[in-house]
Amino acid sequence: MLTILTIQDIFDWNRYYKNSRQPGEDFYNSSEENKMYASFHYLLKYYFFRENCVVALQKLRAICVAENFLETNAISEWTRAYEWLGTKKLVTFLVDNEPDEKNDALKILSLNMHVELKPFMPLAVFCEIFQIIYWELQLHLPAGERKPADTKEYQYPSLPPGTRVKEWLGKITATG
Repeated sequence: MLTILTIQDIFDWNRYYKNSRQPGEDFYNSSEENKMYASFHYLLKYYFFRENCVVALQKLRAICVAENFLETNAISEWTRAYEWLGTKKLVTFLVDNEPDEKNDALKILSLNMHVELKPFMPLAVFCEIFQIIYWELQLHLPAGERKPADTKEYQYPSLPPGTRVKEWLGKITATG
């Protein structure tokens, strides 16, 4: 059976560990506890961008109602507005963690541990959509500067990008 930690478990463990460690101890030495602390710390840093993702996805949901929404100025503006979030703050979220929708868990890859997925779902959805819109389609660039993406690099090359964006949006409620 898969053991899934809650977000509160992560907060509590990190608080306890930080308060009980020896003064001057290096968090990044190789002990298992320090590795856990560092991985949990990074996960919590991502978590603090949850509300930004919820707001971004709500705005995107309104844009996606338009036919051919990927060809609108609104989607390019959205992409540029959230470029800071997707390319600076959350760029490695899906590299460090793997959503497991079947088990409703988020696997912390560096620890081979799982935490509940629901609190992190807006981040996962934002990152997946941002990957399509920004990296694959390059909608932040003027049309003449975009380079066609190699569809072999992307997970679902057989589905059109607009369909993939809408499918990812459908994985969260309107309220996040």
